[in-house]
Order: sequence, then structure tokens, then C-alpha cells
Amino acid sequence: MPYTDEAVSYLAERIRQVQDFLGCRLQVENVSASIKADAPLPEAELIAAVSEEADRGLSLDLNNLYVNQINRR
Repeated sequence: MPYTDEAVSYLAERIRQVQDFLGCRLQVENVSASIKADAPLPEAELIAAVSEEADRGLSLDLNNLYVNQINRR
């Protein structure tokens, strides 16, 4: 998944659709990434933007943050 403004909009819209369908707020967690790719948005900005735009909770997985830090340096 690219870390772009377009990805933020896409993810937030899909989260809102699922929340509306289920009738409840979702908690979504950050993912781990095995490779480093050039990205316009830093990971933290992407996570914060999706969380804010989708009006949802965030479960921050510390292991995934650690894996990302190791894999992406």
C-alpha cells in the first residue's frame, strides 16, 4: 500500500463503509511492512490521517512498530 494522500482517502472511505454496515465503530491496527518503499507520507502521518478521516479508533501494535523500524531502518 502506498503511503499517499490518495491511500488515506481510500482507506478511510472503506472503513466508514464497514462501520456504517456494521453499525459500530471499528478499532484498526497499524500493520507491519517487510520492505522499505519511498513514500510521500511517513508511516505515523498516514496512520494519524486515516484514523482522523475515518473517525475510528486505533490499536497501536508496538511489535509492528518495532518490526517496521528494523525493516525500514
